[in-house]
Amino acid sequence: MDRNVMVSVCMITYGHEAFIAKAIEGVLMQVVDFDIELVIVDDASPDNTHQIVKEIIDNHPNGNWIRYIKQEKNIGMVKNFSFALKECKGEYIAICEGDDYWINNKKLKIQKEFLEKEPEFSLCFGNCNVIDVEGNNLDNFKVKEIDKSDYSKSDLIKCPLIPTLTVMFRGDLSNISFPSKLLNCDSYLFAYLAKFGTGKFLNVNFGTYRIHPNGVWSPLTKYKKMTSSLYTIRKIKEIDFSTDLKKIAHLSHIKYLIFFSKELQKDRIYHRWMFFVFLSYYYRILKKIWIQKKN
Repeated sequence: MDRNVMVSVCMITYGHEAFIAKAIEGVLMQVVDFDIELVIVDDASPDNTHQIVKEIIDNHPNGNWIRYIKQEKNIGMVKNFSFALKECKGEYIAICEGDDYWINNKKLKIQKEFLEKEPEFSLCFGNCNVIDVEGNNLDNFKVKEIDKSDYSKSDLIKCPLIPTLTVMFRGDLSNISFPSKLLNCDSYLFAYLAKFGTGKFLNVNFGTYRIHPNGVWSPLTKYKKMTSSLYTIRKIKEIDFSTDLKKIAHLSHIKYLIFFSKELQKDRIYHRWMFFVFLSYYYRILKKIWIQKKN
């Protein structure tokens, strides 16, 4: 694609043959006056995802927007997401996974214009609908626009509820490296972006998030979600933040430890022994802080 791309749309897919066409259509319907690219990276899907994408490229009026890559073998969600982001050439990057879709044909235009006018923000996002596998409406993401529209760097580090399919951010991710065991790649990404600026919630409904049995997050047990989130927070602490942001990340980790410890103690179904593991780890963190402060 020999042109200067203003906005890249990052779309990873695996086994999304039932959903991928709608995801792509939500991007190709965008009304824009700048160059965009849709970077689709298929993680060696075992179904007909590849054929569907190729057919859209060949037949859709905006099929030339698509830059399609199929992995030779399955490399996993984290590596595929990291690979796809680094393939994006745009000054700004938006995300829409292959099982979600956009409903607002001015999404990219609205967000690009906002980020151009407001350089202190590193990302912006909106609201979305939530549906089940059959398309039944479940709820809206509970982003409380009345309580908060500006998200500080501190807010972004604390893993707030941000609908990933609604996000657009500034595109320089040359130094980001995702830990291999992450499930919350988006939360880690938003924390990383706190290095460069703050976040803005735009009170606009941009798309639809789909909950289905083959999703990465929705089918997980409560225990798995808790431990995965804790791992993400722990890895966020290792990002090369400034001293002030490192302190915030550290305190955020402690608060998560306390919350998870209480949940595990309250809910006896989930491995009671983990409660003591969390307490022990919490104690070691506090001891480390005390020693550093003393020195």
